[in-house]
This record gives sequence, structure tokens and C-alpha cells, in this order.
Amino acid sequence: MKHLAHILYLLLCIVYAHFSFGLFPEWNSNVIIPSIPLLAVGAWLFGTSGGLLIMLYLISIGFALSQVFGDQYIYFMDRATGTVIYFAITYLFGNLKKQYEAIRATNRLLDHRVAERDAQLLAQTKQLLDTAEKTRVDRGQELHDGVGQQLTGVQLLCSSLAYQLEHEGSAQSAIAYRLSITTGKAHNHIRRIARTLFPVRIAQVGLMSALTELAACFNEIRPAHILVKELSDTSSMPETTALQLYRICQESCTYFINQCNATQLEVTLNTSSKNYILRVAHNGTMPDKNMKTSILGLIQYRLKQINGKQIRPRTITERSVIFYEVPKKQLQGVA
Repeated sequence: MKHLAHILYLLLCIVYAHFSFGLFPEWNSNVIIPSIPLLAVGAWLFGTSGGLLIMLYLISIGFALSQVFGDQYIYFMDRATGTVIYFAITYLFGNLKKQYEAIRATNRLLDHRVAERDAQLLAQTKQLLDTAEKTRVDRGQELHDGVGQQLTGVQLLCSSLAYQLEHEGSAQSAIAYRLSITTGKAHNHIRRIARTLFPVRIAQVGLMSALTELAACFNEIRPAHILVKELSDTSSMPETTALQLYRICQESCTYFINQCNATQLEVTLNTSSKNYILRVAHNGTMPDKNMKTSILGLIQYRLKQINGKQIRPRTITERSVIFYEVPKKQLQGVA
């Protein structure tokens, strides 16, 4: 494209020479006026050095006109003023081109550095999320195997104590039974919290079972009721995609309960010919479009990792609904 512009410009210079000699009898020295924008374009295309050569070419044309049409030439002083104007235009547009190229080079350098910083930021974000995911799994495992096992032992001791007290006819047996029941509830509570931290069932039985258990945990430990439905089979979903959608659902429900005051939520899993679709509906207020929170940014990052997208929230039957779509064919190397 650049070479084509240069060729067209050279042809235009030749045309200008024919134009000057052909129209001089009618226009006289006014034929020099079109040479001013012609020189400006040349200085822009070829820089100051190229502009000086073009200026010599135009001055030579003006000199030839004054010799060929000497008896008709009206304003001979145009030759002197024209030269000054030529120098000014060459210097101005040559420097403008130089500054323009410098700005373009600076912009390319800045874009390169921004791309490097973005890549570093994405890598650090991925590392932080991987670390956070590992920490969740470790803490969940500690709750399940550590505190959970200890509570199991306490529950067994309470049951044994209650049985022994009842066998001895002690009135304290009822208290021991209540302690056993309370310990059992605490154990179930801990177990559910641990399951939200590490959904181990995703790899074995799929996303639907993990979401069902997540809903049961929310129903027990949060002031909201969550219903989970599967409209079509999603058992073929890759484990990586399932884990990210699980976290997206978990974080969306947390956001809607805490920020939108939702008390009833409905999570729906569906598939189309090309996408997996996660739909979350709630009876809370519509999220503020201008509100930027860390949890929303995290959801967008998770979607990006699996090439997914968020469909704009809208209201259906007096409920706010949001859709997350993930293509079935994932790029290799997506984590």
C-alpha cells in the first residue's frame, strides 16, 4: 500500500508538470498554487529530505515556466516568495511526519508493554486463583477429616454416655441425648461447609450432583432457598469446565444473597448444540450495572478461562435472571 502511494504521487508530479505548461496561458503564475499542497503531501510521504528534492523539482518547473512564457509572466516576484513558502512547507510537514512516526513508535512500545503487563497480570491472577483453590481444598479437607472426625468422636461419646446414664436411671441422660443431637447437627454443618470448599463429587458424578449439594449447603447455612434443575444431560461436561461453573454458581448465589437481598434462587443447567448454559434466577433486586466488586470481576475471569460469556441480566416473571454460556469445544491448554 505504501509503495502504491509513492507511485501515485510520482505520477501526480508528472501530471502537475503537464498541467502547469498546458494551463499557463490562461492561469499565468496561478498554476504554481497547486504545487503547494503537492509539496506538502510529498514532505509527508518522503520526509524532509524527500521534500527538499520535490521542492527543487517544483522550483525547476517554475523556472522553466518563466523562461518559456517570459513575455506573459506577470509576477516574477512569485519565484522568490514561492521558494520561501516551499521551504516553510517542507520543514513543517517533514517535521510533522517525523513527530507522527515518533508517536506511532511510542504507541507501539506502550502497547507492547501493556500486553506484557496484561500477560503478567493474567499469570499472577491464575496463580492466585490456583493457590486459593488449593487452599480451599486443604481447608475443606481439614474440616472434614480433622474437625469432622473429632465431632464424630464426641457424638459417639455423647451417645455412649446417654445410653449409660439412661441404663443407670440418671435424670441427666436427657441432657446427654440433647448434647449428642446438637453435636450431630454441628457435624453435619461442618460437613456441608467442607463440601462447598472442595466439591470432590464433580469428577465422579458430575456438576449437577455438586450443585445439588451446594444448594443443600446454602439452604442450611444461608438465609435463602436454592432450587437446582437440570433440563438436559450435562454429564459429558469436562471436569475443568464443571469446576469453573460450580464456582461461578457459588459466587453468583453468594452475591445475589448478600448484595441483592435474594431469598429464593433457581439454578438451571441446560445444553444447546454448541453451549453449556448455566441460568441463575433470583427474587432480589437487579444488580447495579455500574457496581464493580471483586466477586463480579472474579466471575468474569472464570468465564474467560473457559471461553464463556455472560448474557446481560434481565427480568423474567418478576425475577432477575442471568445466563452464563460456555462453548462445548474448549481450547487446548485452558485451565
